[in-house]
Amino acid sequence: MNGRRTSRRRADCRTSQNVGWAAGVVLTALAVGCSTRTLTITQHDYINTDIHLGRPAGERTGDPLEVNVVCVYPDDLDKPQNAQLRPESGITSDIWYKYRPTEAVGAAGGNKFDLPAEQILLLTDATDFYGTRYGPTLRGAVVDGQKERVISDIKLKSLKDKRSVMFVFPLFVSREGTILPTAPVKFHPPGKHPRHLGVEIGLKDPVNRTGQFIRTTTGT
Repeated sequence: MNGRRTSRRRADCRTSQNVGWAAGVVLTALAVGCSTRTLTITQHDYINTDIHLGRPAGERTGDPLEVNVVCVYPDDLDKPQNAQLRPESGITSDIWYKYRPTEAVGAAGGNKFDLPAEQILLLTDATDFYGTRYGPTLRGAVVDGQKERVISDIKLKSLKDKRSVMFVFPLFVSREGTILPTAPVKFHPPGKHPRHLGVEIGLKDPVNRTGQFIRTTTGT
């Protein structure tokens, strides 16, 4: 099983193949006395395929997909640089990955968001990152050998505060290699939702392997 690792170093979007992955990943956050949630990510056979739109349909195998789960609380939103992380802001993945923190809180400066590393949960292949890594990228069920990644025991605070929100940002990439402006899944506030949260990542047209999407599978 892959262990959790928190780094306050620079985030790196580069991905590389990983061998093996345990079906369940246990996340033990640092906060004390907070309610917990479980997030199940269900992936289709092929994902993140827009980068291969120039290929025949059968060769659109997709790239490894980084996913960031970002927990934002009222005190974070008191910081001017975090205005786009407000639940009502309409933030998209390209904005998150452009401005996500790359160093410790209080030192980010400039236009970067200012969040503690333990509030940024990463599925990434990077070895140099800012956040808490819980496993490798998603590569689709065919390559990964499984459809689900289960992230359990996510400890959250301020669950029912209307300014609290949990985002799930996929790093979908275009044929040109740019990050696509994808709307994230948003649990707002987290306490409005059941303890077992769900997200689906896949393709609207699995035959032609196009129309990539992310959506919630959680009732309220």
